[in-house]
Formats: sequence, structure tokens, C-alpha cells
Amino acid sequence: MPNRSSVQRRRCRPTHFGLALLALIPLLGPQTAASDPEPRPLHEVKERAWDFPKTPVAREQIEPGIWRATGVSNSYLVEAQEGYVLIDSGLPHQAKKQKALLEEVMQEKPLLYIVLSHSHVDHAGGARLWRADHPGARIITHESFVPMQRTLVELGPYFGKRGAMAMPNLVSATARSRDTDPLLTGGHIKPDILIDDDEPLRLDLAGRNIEVLPMPGGEGADGLGVWLPDEEILFTGDLTGPHFPAFPNLYSVRGERYREFLPYIRSVSKAIELNPRVIAHGHFDVIRDRDYIRKALTRQRDAVQYVHDQTVEGMNQGKGLYELMATIQLPPELALSEGYGRVTWSVRALWETYTGWFDFESTTSLYPVTARQVYPDLVAATGGVDPILALARQRLEGGEPVKALHLLEVVESTEPENPEMLALKIRTLEALRTRAMLQHRNFYEVSWLDARLAETKASLPAASR
Repeated sequence: MPNRSSVQRRRCRPTHFGLALLALIPLLGPQTAASDPEPRPLHEVKERAWDFPKTPVAREQIEPGIWRATGVSNSYLVEAQEGYVLIDSGLPHQAKKQKALLEEVMQEKPLLYIVLSHSHVDHAGGARLWRADHPGARIITHESFVPMQRTLVELGPYFGKRGAMAMPNLVSATARSRDTDPLLTGGHIKPDILIDDDEPLRLDLAGRNIEVLPMPGGEGADGLGVWLPDEEILFTGDLTGPHFPAFPNLYSVRGERYREFLPYIRSVSKAIELNPRVIAHGHFDVIRDRDYIRKALTRQRDAVQYVHDQTVEGMNQGKGLYELMATIQLPPELALSEGYGRVTWSVRALWETYTGWFDFESTTSLYPVTARQVYPDLVAATGGVDPILALARQRLEGGEPVKALHLLEVVESTEPENPEMLALKIRTLEALRTRAMLQHRNFYEVSWLDARLAETKASLPAASR
């Protein structure tokens, strides 16, 4: 059993209790030692997750005795008098290089602890590799880490296929690393010390006060943060994902459990109470602007609270799920980037978290017969696909590409290789992609549309390409 008492445990001061955190991360890469001279507006971010591969694997000292190894995700090494603490261990295909870079600065002192901010492979992928070479290091995780990890391992093939839709190169690189070295995997990690939501953990180290704080929400129930109270540095993992500030990814299109609104709000509130001078994210840039950090965290918390409250109020008023998805928007004073998480998807996730999947609107939802199964009947009833194609073209030209896509899927059910249908589908997907880029530039939405475009173009007869 993992040990819950072998290091000093205490309830932190009120301003340090719980933790909060949030994963801020403007994704620049090398220039992270200083913040922007003029912080950008709170509703904008410079990058998207498709910029992940642009960040080189490199090392930098961000504060005295604190180093960061960059890459798709960050690993941090914190020095104390008697040894070192590692915070996260990188994506498998980069973990060896990140490890080598950090070990170059380690003196003749042991690695004491490995703190994993959560169970995602880009943060825990090198943990077993570090443990193999530093067997005395004790792994610290949230108590929910083990069940979350188990789900990721058991559904690995399923999540891998979905993740490859958005990040095919990273997913394949992870698979190749695992095949080369079984230690390079985010799964099968056995923690030594577990943190629960009620009690943070203080590591009793000379010359460095280090507190490990529960920070559920954001990208899962197993979130941890690390707080250095003397330096006022907060290591936030992925509480808010890879962009900062931004509306969090409370539902991941690639799959996984819904992420809870209220734990996220509590965690970010605790981060605000800590009032950090520096936030060291799980990805990309370190943020160094206390006032900017406080304002950004406050807006993130209040935006999520607003969406929560509007959804609950709408449910109690009897409004339907799709009505709320279409109408709930952030007011100007709470505007945030939706480049990774989307308000509309989060509304649905919250609805289904509270009530389950049945929306009390369609009786057919109770049965394993989908609308797609009767599409051929609709084609037959209209006398063929031509009237439906004409209506789809009308919807597209009228600025309603989603309705056009519904109609095209009806045609596709009977004539999946129809060249006219495929050409119109490409135009429709391109219209949706253009709209997505003009509106939120959401990484998952655009990635999905790109994948569907490539698939549809490949289905066109050669003469039509």
C-alpha cells in the first residue's frame, strides 16, 4: 500500500490550504524566463495545441536551484540541501532526453521525490524511467491517480485511436517509445505516497519549503500542484490545460471522463488565495506577473462559475440541452479564449454530469436504433438523393453548414461514393473550418474537421480530385 504518513503532513495555512492551481501555458518554447513586457489581453492566447511540436527539448534555470526541461510538456527539478524533487516526467518519446538534461545539473545528492501532477502520459510518461535509475525516489500522486491511470491503461487502444485524430505524430511517437522501452509509458506506475483532497503534504526538506497540494478539476480528478511559499512559485500541472488564460477543457473531444466544474472552481480559488508571483505550467511558458496571474485566474474561475450557474438555471427553467448549448455564452467581461476548451461542449458535459445522457425529449434515445438507421428510408421517401442534395446545397449557400452536413449524411447512408455528395461535403466541411478559424480557432474542432476533410477527399474518384 502506498504510504500516507511517512512524510510530514499538515493542514496548510488558510491561504495555502487545498491548492488550486491552474495550468496556464502560453506555448512559446524557449523564451520563458521572463514574461511579456506588456501582458496580452485576457481573452487572447498566442498559440494552440498544434504548436506542441514546435517547442524544443531544452533545459533552462528558471530560478536559483530550479530547472525546467522543455518539450511537448515540462519537467521541473527543484533542489533542496539534501536532494532533489522532480515535478512531472515528460512525454515518453522525449523523457530520456529531458531526464539527461536535468541529471546534468544534479550534484552528488539523491532524487528524493517524483511528484506527478496527474496521470496523463505527457506528464507521467517518464516516471518509471526515473524510478529505475533512482530507486530511492518516492512517487507522490493524488489518491485518484491510480483509478484514473487504470482507466487510461484499460482503454488505451480506444483513447489512442481518438487521440491520433488530433495529434497523430505524438501518439505514434509515444507508441514507438513504449515498444522500444517498456519503462516509457504513462501506465503501471505505483505511487508511494497518496494525497487526498483534504490534506496537503509538506515535504520536510532543509533549505526549501515545498508543499504538495490537491488540485482536482481541470484535466481530471487526480490533479496535484506544488507550491514553494518562500519563492511564491506555483507549479500548476494542467488544471486549465495548455493555454493561459483560457476556458478550460472540461470535456475532452478525444475522450475521458467529464471534468467537474465545482472542484475546478475551488482549486482555482485556492490558487488565487496563494497569490503566486510565478506560475510554472505543465506546458510551455513560465508566467511572471503577479497582477496578471491574479486577474487571469479570477476570470477563469468566474467564467466557469457563470457557465455552471447559467446551465443549472436553464435546466430548472425547463430549457432543453441544445437550447442551452446554443445560447449560453460568456459575457464580454468574462471573455476567454476557447482555443482548447469550448463553452458549448462544457454546457453539455455539465448537463450530463448532473442528469445523465437521457434528455427527456426523444423517446428513441431509449433504444439502440439511431437516426442514421432510418436515413435510407428518408432517401426512398423523397424519391432519391437529388432533392436532398439540392436542399443541402441551399442550406450551405444560406450560411447553415451544420444543417447541410446533416442532409449530406442522409445521402451518404445510401450512396457513400456519390461524387456530387462528396464534393458538397468537402465544401461544407471547409465552410465549418473557416468559421472555426474565424471564431475560436479551437484545436480539437479544427483537428476533427481536418481529419474529416482528408478522409472525404480521399474518397473522391481520382478524376474529381
